[in-house]
Amino acid sequence: MSAIDFTQDMMIAVFLGYFPEDKFRVDVKQIVETDNAIIVTVRISIPDYNNPSVGVTDGFTYPHHIIQLKKSYKPVLFNTAIE
Repeated sequence: MSAIDFTQDMMIAVFLGYFPEDKFRVDVKQIVETDNAIIVTVRISIPDYNNPSVGVTDGFTYPHHIIQLKKSYKPVLFNTAIE
């Protein structure tokens, strides 16, 4: 990864924290810049433990998604959907 020039760019990051298995996910699906804000649409995937085909794993994970984009001073708003 190359160095980030924070005079030109910025980072948007979404972190879910620690989970004791690897089936949790977070994805930035869309970033839209309006006149007043930057709107980040995020999808969080949670395993369906009611489904017998979903097993539990021993993999530790810290789901996250980091995006680099051009610098803006507009507020960043998050629109989150959980699946």
